[in-house]
Amino acid sequence: MVTSPDSPRSPRVRPAIGLAGLAALLLAACAADTVPVGPGTTVAPPTTTTATTVPAAPLSGLEATVVADDLVEPVAVIAAPDGERLWVVERPGRIVAVDPADPEGAAELVLDIRDEVSAVGPEQGLLSVALHPDYPERGGAFVYLVTAGDDDTELREYGPSDDDPGVLDPSRFEVVLAVDQPHEWHNGGGVVFGPDGYLYLGLGDGGGIADRYENGQDPDTVLGGIVRIDVDAADPYAIPPDNPFVDGGGAPELWSFGLRNPWRFALDAATDTMVIADVGQDQWEDINIVPLTTGGGTNFGWPIIAGPECFQSRADREEGLPAPVCDPDEFHTPALSLDRSDGCAVIGGPVYRGAAIPELTGHYIYSDYCRGSLRSFPLHAVVAGAEADQIEHLTGLGRITSVGTDHRGELYLTDQEGTLQRIDPIRSAPSG
Repeated sequence: MVTSPDSPRSPRVRPAIGLAGLAALLLAACAADTVPVGPGTTVAPPTTTTATTVPAAPLSGLEATVVADDLVEPVAVIAAPDGERLWVVERPGRIVAVDPADPEGAAELVLDIRDEVSAVGPEQGLLSVALHPDYPERGGAFVYLVTAGDDDTELREYGPSDDDPGVLDPSRFEVVLAVDQPHEWHNGGGVVFGPDGYLYLGLGDGGGIADRYENGQDPDTVLGGIVRIDVDAADPYAIPPDNPFVDGGGAPELWSFGLRNPWRFALDAATDTMVIADVGQDQWEDINIVPLTTGGGTNFGWPIIAGPECFQSRADREEGLPAPVCDPDEFHTPALSLDRSDGCAVIGGPVYRGAAIPELTGHYIYSDYCRGSLRSFPLHAVVAGAEADQIEHLTGLGRITSVGTDHRGELYLTDQEGTLQRIDPIRSAPSG
């Protein structure tokens, strides 16, 4: 259930940065000349020029370039507010800044709350961060974590230090949303600001095998769903007027439900879509696509269905129990169901809108924790009705934990072993 903290909340986090911090922010903004496209990420706006451009050489493949290798269990990467560096979330409870142009440089501390984070279980810890679209003038950095002592989860808003908007003040935070967790597994973790300005948070079903706590099909809880809240209209948040349960029938914060563990999801303004990578159990991993503006109230079916069929646990199948009967047409159909014989946990990424690899423009990018792959499919084609035919670009990249972008929309991967990798194009020289 959604709860309030026992102690009174601190005043709304509205940063008061000093002159040095303000100057640094303005210089970075002028140098980057960027526009926001997602959870703390930005992409360079189109430019006009009369100069003749030389077409890029044909793309012959992709390669992963290590830009940092001394991180501690990194699980998320976003563009830093200075327009050049990256913020990397480390599961034990830190956020560090990495300069991808300086692979030999040391990571710089952004936030250290290890004493406040429970990271004992492999699905616990500091799980994600997203910057307010108007950071730091109107909002802070929104951090999702498992709390030490009770193993519940909190969404917190941290403000920057007085002198540097690139550093968060660990004492300047507000608990925006607190959720009771019945188990250490399936905490979800994605935090994204949508093109509508609302904050979206993905939550798992509360853990246990086969939705032990029966949250997946219960819209009265936010567990097993996507939360959608307005962090600007009230303190700590308001309910958007078009949320599906704003007038009753479910938790008012809930946008959609019936998910098992949506570790990462993407919002794409160009196609008006939400793409949710839902980590499955036993046999199937699902990638769901729904309209962003009309998808409220969508039921994705867990634990009644998984992948393209009625869900049956591996234990029940091995015991020879009859398959359950259900009607999959009652629920949203995944755009892509991935057989677990080819992986173990789908890692959702962004929709690519960068410039370095125009061949991937509009592709949804994703990976798998066990396979260590980089895959994609053209989202615009799927939205138009085509099948999601996946393309595998790379394998053997390690135990991938997240796929993110820098302020230009270029791709980066984090892996369990502590590396941050950039995805670069390989282009063949023109013949003749």
